[in-house]
Amino acid sequence: MGMMCHMFFVIFDRKICSRRNNLHNRASTEIRHAFEYIVAIRMSFDKGKKFVIKHVFENVKSLTSDEFANGTVEKHFDAFWKIRLFKHKNGDITPSLFCDSFETGHWSISTTCDVLVNGKPFKTGLKFEFGENSTNLNYWYIFKKDFHKYRIKDSARVEFHVKIDKMKTSDPSFSVHVVNNSENIIQKYGNSTAVILNTSLQNYKVSYLTEIIPNPETDLSFHFGFPTDGVKIQNTFFENPIDLPYYEYNGVIYNYTRQFFKTVEPIQIKLDYWYLTATGPVSMKIGGQFVPNYNYTTAASATTGLIMNNDNDMFQ
Repeated sequence: MGMMCHMFFVIFDRKICSRRNNLHNRASTEIRHAFEYIVAIRMSFDKGKKFVIKHVFENVKSLTSDEFANGTVEKHFDAFWKIRLFKHKNGDITPSLFCDSFETGHWSISTTCDVLVNGKPFKTGLKFEFGENSTNLNYWYIFKKDFHKYRIKDSARVEFHVKIDKMKTSDPSFSVHVVNNSENIIQKYGNSTAVILNTSLQNYKVSYLTEIIPNPETDLSFHFGFPTDGVKIQNTFFENPIDLPYYEYNGVIYNYTRQFFKTVEPIQIKLDYWYLTATGPVSMKIGGQFVPNYNYTTAASATTGLIMNNDNDMFQ
């Protein structure tokens, strides 16, 4: 017989939420569409973001050969940009645009650029994708014999008119996990989100969470569906800590108390996809298995957990 004293239970009928969360019987194509949507909302489609960066390079003819002269670094749309001018041994020059990002890991910025030299168009409609392995746009020469076309004498004013078509960065606070073999989920950052995709749609396949290590300073919540971009909806089905209401005799809530459970039982979630949010560090292990055991022995007298069984009920 399991220890049940001081255990907090809330019983949900999943059928109540079927209008919004009828996820159990969706085909694998729906999973793919959900994944594509998740990727899309993490991708900033920044059409319309534009900026102009310019720099005047003095004494062009006196620049050291085979070296870059660097303009001032400017920050635009969370990336750092500067114009560079390379002088070749034969006197030709190559203007270029350098981009660096504060992001670690994979990042990319797709751009369309126009280049002006001393106010005269030099290149237009250049398509280039900056990234961790391609930080410099410099595909062309201004030949020394053509300096007069761009009024290059002692100085050259180089301008890049940049339109950002798309930005994509690795966000350490956001992750996607496909339920397969057992793996650890470790959320190190505050206000992080992890999306769980269960692509094994056979009967009784679930997300099974164990070794959950809660943090009293971290609000941990599980949610139906997938994250929305800045839109708040009521889709939470598990949380720790939890705000317990106190009621007046007439049923009106007059206060709440915050209840943190140091012990969290293994959690079983029968959803094709769902996501968790955490305001601080938390860790757990997740795998794909179904445990049809309704006679449950808890690990502590004050504990919480969740079981979503095959009858479409949820118990926390």
